[in-house]
Amino acid sequence: MMSRVMLVGAVIIALSAVSVFAGHAVSNAQGEDDTMGSEVSWMYAVTIKAGQVDALRDLIAEMASRAEANEPGTLEYHWTISEDGTTGHLRERYESSEAALTHLASFNANFADRLMPLLDSAQMFVNGDPSPALRQEIAGAQPTYMVEAGGFIR
Repeated sequence: MMSRVMLVGAVIIALSAVSVFAGHAVSNAQGEDDTMGSEVSWMYAVTIKAGQVDALRDLIAEMASRAEANEPGTLEYHWTISEDGTTGHLRERYESSEAALTHLASFNANFADRLMPLLDSAQMFVNGDPSPALRQEIAGAQPTYMVEAGGFIR
């Protein structure tokens, strides 16, 4: 069973590859450096417990609605689920570490206890330069911190 801290981050699940290299210079369409400032993003990949995909879909709708309505610093909150209903991916992106911490506080207060029973495992990948406070908050999820390797964002 996963710990509450492991799910910190509003169920932070992966969606394909995060296209945000927050806080790092990347080449834009004009070939110029484009620093995205203090944005932080992460992906979470989870394994969904058998028979729980419908309950997860209902909870996703509630979590996304709350984040969209109450968290202007949450720039992206997007889930996908595999066709067979066994794997979920979530991509989250925040304008700053402070916005991510705001989201995590809301998630922990409103959803963590309801989400955990629906999942078997989770893996987190963080992009950007999270603040020490954000790193401490998500430490229990044992995230992998990714660094810029090249590419571009349009």
